Amino acid sequence: MTEHDINEFIKRMGAIGDVWEAEDVECVYGGYRLEEAVRERTAAIERFQAMTSKG
Repeated sequence: MTEHDINEFIKRMGAIGDVWEAEDVECVYGGYRLEEAVRERTAAIERFQAMTSKG
């Protein structure tokens, strides 16, 4: 990811309450394209929400 992509990822995730630091994005999603990283993280959040809302 480029620096611009990292900032865009942080912006998009922040809009849904998922706060990231640039260094963390680089470490976790640095090898992804922006749209792939957004899809992956959004899916992870949805899985987590589904697991925690059961009961």
